[in-house]
Amino acid sequence: MGKHLTSEDIQRTVLESQDDLARMLRAVAHDKRLQLLALVVEGRQEFAGLLNATGLSKTALANHLGQLIDSGLIERLERGNYQITADGRGLLESLVGTYKESQAREKAVRKRLLESYSRGYDLGGDVRMESFEIDKKAEYEPGEISYVAAVTGVLKALGVECDVVDVAGHSGYAFIVNVSKGMTCPSGPTAHRAWNDIHKGTEVFGWSVTSISEDVSYPRGETVTSEDLERARKHFELVKNGLAQTKRPVVIWGIPVPEYGIVNGYSGDSYEVSTFRRLIDEPDAPIRYDALQAPGCLEALFFEREIPVPDIGQRDLEAVERAVQMAGGAYAPKGYTAGPDAYEEWAGVLEDSPDKVNYHGNSYVGACTCEGKAFATEFLRRMAGRHKGKPQGEPLEMAVKEYERAQQLMEEFVAMFPFAMEGELPGEKLAEGAAILRKVRPHEAEALGSLRKAVEVWE
Repeated sequence: MGKHLTSEDIQRTVLESQDDLARMLRAVAHDKRLQLLALVVEGRQEFAGLLNATGLSKTALANHLGQLIDSGLIERLERGNYQITADGRGLLESLVGTYKESQAREKAVRKRLLESYSRGYDLGGDVRMESFEIDKKAEYEPGEISYVAAVTGVLKALGVECDVVDVAGHSGYAFIVNVSKGMTCPSGPTAHRAWNDIHKGTEVFGWSVTSISEDVSYPRGETVTSEDLERARKHFELVKNGLAQTKRPVVIWGIPVPEYGIVNGYSGDSYEVSTFRRLIDEPDAPIRYDALQAPGCLEALFFEREIPVPDIGQRDLEAVERAVQMAGGAYAPKGYTAGPDAYEEWAGVLEDSPDKVNYHGNSYVGACTCEGKAFATEFLRRMAGRHKGKPQGEPLEMAVKEYERAQQLMEEFVAMFPFAMEGELPGEKLAEGAAILRKVRPHEAEALGSLRKAVEVWE
């Protein structure tokens, strides 16, 4: 493929030949033209054979071949035969090579995420004696979606009258469905890209939310390095300073498993916490600063100051607008599918790729999705009651009915795959689970349509 190109070589060539490069990229930026390159890569092909393989009309095929010929990627031979050129082969090889490398990197990242969600770290070390506790401690609220459970606990400790339904609804978290492509990874409920809007939605309760994060997993790899330890130490100092300055709880990611939890103080080199463990009758023992399990990032959420609360009508409208974005799948990152299409992606894995079904991932995403439907149903029911008789009232009521049905179906799914680290995955159960998910999808789509209608007619 030629010599290795330096950054300077690449930059100079692109700047000098950007029109030619753009024309070449446009030539292959079509699925049928890519298919044609793949068909002729093994040798010459006749027009009739290409016509049969692509399913195109004669005119469409001739047009696509003409663009590839004009770009020098395919050449026409005698008697209606075509073959790939050296440039065409080179471009196709580069494209496929880049794609395969990208897929391999993504697979490695996903593997590390899956492992991070499934293991813990037992680290020793000395403890430096120093302690601090805030006066008004927060308690982790019941819930599978840890952001909602932790944030609700903090807001209640700060004197806000709210519950998990309020926080899930106004933040938009109730409306998120996000699943990993090609496998059932437990990272789905937190691997979305909606965080800025979620924090903004949370601020309607009258407290600013400041997220300070480092977008690198802790630890980076399978073992904790000295660099990781230094990062964890700095994170610990950051949280300690926040506690001391605000005298308010802090929410952090990765204590002690990949979940959000509440920090109410520190003792020595450990966080004093309230986590999901209180819900399963396990003690919330202090968690050492270097025992975090934080795939994706190190993050701390600070509730720094009180801010104005919007009037209820404006707050509700913004919540529905946010719900439309969340439910529509606007925040799906690479390697994930969000919104109504997520159910088909999920069902396809269960049905067609049983070797890619991780029981923990499948059951955890199921539990979070089911809880999200319950939150969405109750949140919109409350809102529909407030807006009864107004133009937006009817579509809100329709959305409630659709989410309620989706919730019922997801409850069937959760009963089939109860949340656990391991479990049985017989083929017939996977097929039944896939069928349930496909039944959920149209209800999710109808609910989204009703929410969009409510925004359109909002009075």
